[in-house]
Parts: sequence; structure tokens; C-alpha cells
Amino acid sequence: MMSKVTLLNLSGPSPFNAGQATWVYHAGLHGTDLDSHCIGGIGLVFDAREELQAMLQGGLAGKLRSQAFFVDRGGRVIASTDPAWQQGDILELDSALLTLPKGTSASKLSVYRGNYAVVACSVSAGYREFKRSDGYSDDVIAVVIETLGEVLENRAVQALNMTTRRAPGASRENVLPVKAGSDGAELERFATFIAGGRIYALAACNVQEACSVNELIPSTPGGHPQSAGMLVRVTPTGRELLWVYNLAGLIDERHAAYVGNEIIVVCTGQQRIGLCVDALHSVGDYTALPLSAFTADPGRLTTQVIRTEDDSMIPVLDAAAMLRRVEARMTRPVAA
Repeated sequence: MMSKVTLLNLSGPSPFNAGQATWVYHAGLHGTDLDSHCIGGIGLVFDAREELQAMLQGGLAGKLRSQAFFVDRGGRVIASTDPAWQQGDILELDSALLTLPKGTSASKLSVYRGNYAVVACSVSAGYREFKRSDGYSDDVIAVVIETLGEVLENRAVQALNMTTRRAPGASRENVLPVKAGSDGAELERFATFIAGGRIYALAACNVQEACSVNELIPSTPGGHPQSAGMLVRVTPTGRELLWVYNLAGLIDERHAAYVGNEIIVVCTGQQRIGLCVDALHSVGDYTALPLSAFTADPGRLTTQVIRTEDDSMIPVLDAAAMLRRVEARMTRPVAA
């Protein structure tokens, strides 16, 4: 009979795998008598680097704007599709993602190599029935990073007469940072973007992904006046069509015929729509101030503002209010 102990060697090279880190599986061989001594053993060396990288490449299915990784609980890279990250390197991930429970998944907006990106993580639940009840723990986290768009240079933002928070090391002369967390105020995470030549913000929890307008499927006239087309998205149950609208036109009808360069997928509850914007701008933690009750209007899209260092304001759009505005004038267009 056999008993098996599984070991993972990622702290250094393994002589069993041409100097590469790998998993080594050991199975002791015993006689038919349960009390007999070990009479031999079997050692299996997993070709970790090549096999895991092939899994990651297959999972991406050729997506050009995505990279995939396997990491351990400390963020240490086990395998990567990005050649900039080698086995043993540390991939800096949010601690909330690294501490997800077994078998769970989560995603968040972040910055990856100069691009705003969605970082999605899923934690292993164990391999079939093996090593689940003996206290063994060797969790692996699958990470997919999909880039949304390049971080705008400060001068490009200024050329649009906008303001942005100061990046680490940037000079005050080049940037007008957003006031974040002043006077102990609570911070919230927002995604900012440009629509109709102006900067706006949305709560990051309502921004699911972003993609190029090249993925847009045109629609015939006669539907919603701000309809820009549709997006096809793959879900666990099949394919889903999302309606896409011109955000600048939803805010101001003078921009009705304008379609931007990027699409932001916005979700609230079970509802999702796409919004065309000029460009992606930033993801960061800011202090949002509520609008005065005297200026509040149930039909308005802006419910909060973010104050900048020059005392201008970035409007914070309400995702639910946008959906209500779309539904108020909804007539379903037909795909071309």
C-alpha cells in the first residue's frame, strides 16, 4: 500500500527539475501488512513552469490586453504569461485578494505597469479529493490582469483643462492633486474618466470593466437617442448583450451624436450597461462630498463631488440614476 506526502519547493531551485522550482510528490510503498516498514517509494516531479504556463495561456485564449499568473498566498509568482515576471518574483497584490477564502473569487480596479486594469483573483479549493483532511495547506491563487487603458500623462490632463491627484514623486508644479482624506474624512475608491471633454467619477464598485469602442456592435436608428450600440459579453451561462450609451449625451444632449474611444461597463445590482467615454483617467481613493439637499434632484445624475486642490469639482455620477435615466426613454434598438 502507499501513503503520500506532498511538498512544494519554491524557495529555491530543485535539482529534480533542471534547477527550476517545482512540486515533488512522494508516495511511500509498504507491504500488505499495515504495520510493515516502508520497502520503497515513488517520487513524481511536476514540470511546473511549462505545464502551468500552458494552463495560463490556454485560459487567456489569446486576449491581447490580459496577463495571467499563478501565485501563492504571499504573492510569489509560480507561473506567469508576462515575461517581466519570473518564477519567485513577488506580484504586488492587495492584501484583501491574497487573503480570500479557499474556493472564492474577487476583482478590483488597480494600476498595472502604467495602465489602469481590472485584477481578478480566484483561490484554489484543493485538488479533487486529495490532501483535504490532513491539515495540508498549499493554496494557489489564479490571477488575471486585464488592462483598461494607459494612465494619462499629467500634461495631457492639463491640456484638457482637468486636474488629477499627484503621483508619487511628481512635482506640485506639474499636477493639481485631489484633496483625499483631509481632516480624517472617510476615503472611497473612485474610477475617473473623461466624457464630453470633462472629467467625471464613478464609485469603483460600480465599474466592472472597460474595453475599446472597437468591440461595439452598431445598432439601427429608432431606439434610445443616446444608444451607441451593443457589446457581447461571455457569462457563466452563455453570451449576454449589453446596451451601450453615449455618456456625454446622457449628461448633456448637445453631445448626442458623439461616441468616445473607450467603453466602461457599469453595474448596479443585476443590471449592466456600457457607457462610451473619451478616455480613462484614474483609479484612486478620494473624499467625496454630498451635494446640498437644496440642490438635490431625484432625476439628476450627480449626487456627490470630489474637490481638487484648485477648488474645482469633479462630479461623481450615480450609477443607479443613470440606469433610471436610460430606462425612462428606453425603446429597444435592433442590432445591425
